Amino acid sequence: MPEAIPVLRLCKDLASLTDAEGFFYSNDFKVIIDVILRELYNLPFTSETEAAAHYQEELRVGYINFAAALIAFDAWQSYKSSDICDVLQFVISGTQSCPDWDSETLCWSRETAEEMLNIVQSM
Repeated sequence: MPEAIPVLRLCKDLASLTDAEGFFYSNDFKVIIDVILRELYNLPFTSETEAAAHYQEELRVGYINFAAALIAFDAWQSYKSSDICDVLQFVISGTQSCPDWDSETLCWSRETAEEMLNIVQSM
């Protein structure tokens, strides 16, 4: 599923546009947040190869960045903010118990998750 990463980047870029709020309906936010939460919980933290681990990490960071772009909108209205915090904590804790060859790659999503967790908690 290598096509998922460019699609995530496109979605994040669309959500990051200054006039994008009219592009999404308020119910779209809820559905997208639900999908992001599910996907973040479903991504494994261990892989048999470094390439697979890097791909999973890129997906994880892509989902987190897309969610970060979405929560900047007024339509978000703190929808599932506690669930978002929980999944970010899950990502942070999951990245701490991985094999050594994964550790540098996993620092990427841990740092991204920690940054977003601080943003969500401060809202």
